[in-house]
Amino acid sequence: MKFHLKKTIIITLVVYPIFLFILYLMAGFVIEAFVLFSGIFLFFMIFQLGYYWVIEGEKISKYIFFMKHVDIEISEIKLIEAYKVKEIGTIHFYLGKGPHEDEYQFIMKNGLIIKSYAHCYNSNGLTIGRYLNNEKRIKLIEKTRYKIMNS
Repeated sequence: MKFHLKKTIIITLVVYPIFLFILYLMAGFVIEAFVLFSGIFLFFMIFQLGYYWVIEGEKISKYIFFMKHVDIEISEIKLIEAYKVKEIGTIHFYLGKGPHEDEYQFIMKNGLIIKSYAHCYNSNGLTIGRYLNNEKRIKLIEKTRYKIMNS
């Protein structure tokens, strides 16, 4: 089963042309700026396409830029911490339905902590942390971090 950033990729594809249009209205057509922002956009798209988790049997693997970065046994995960980051002094607008948390931390039995974005979904719309909690019965603890803006 594969968990990837599908919704994030769709949002990026919608927001990027709007950003380029606003840049064009503000600065005119500057080829250097267009090339710079296109390069940044391509980097983020390759990262979003190449960042995913794969569950095969009792192993879970994390891929970054299409290369295996972490390979762990599901039975070695002691608990999952789901973090929601709230910034004090900011206003947020939420477009669409997203996960309740921003980040997952997988706490291993040997004390190792492995982090994951909470926006990795499978084909059924479950995030990786919620899937492991529901299907593999790994304890999930929800936590909230408060952060002052610009820190």
